[in-house]
Amino acid sequence: MLKRFDIMQDGFAPTYYRATPVVLGAAAPTRLFGLDLVNSTLAETAETIIAMARGRACATIQFVNAHCINMLRTDAGYADALSRADYLLPDGSGIAIAARLAGQAAGENLNGTDL
Repeated sequence: MLKRFDIMQDGFAPTYYRATPVVLGAAAPTRLFGLDLVNSTLAETAETIIAMARGRACATIQFVNAHCINMLRTDAGYADALSRADYLLPDGSGIAIAARLAGQAAGENLNGTDL
């Protein structure tokens, strides 16, 4: 679900609407720990995010690393936040190892500092 905020007299009021989602990467998402992680290259992901920004598309993008998976299991609020994100990007070698052990294709490491 994409979010758009409209300015009203008394401040900001969120307006939610469904839009055709922008697909990050040509491959199907990687399913790990109950999450659908973007399966793409760094270049494709960066280009898509830039195109979304130019088009003023709003999206919630979260980076998911091994610590996030640990927090997901113990913090219901955090799990809810991840489930509401538009895109979950695999961040770090721990996610790559988990994908390999699960027989999943993980795409490239889409960590925040490189992206």
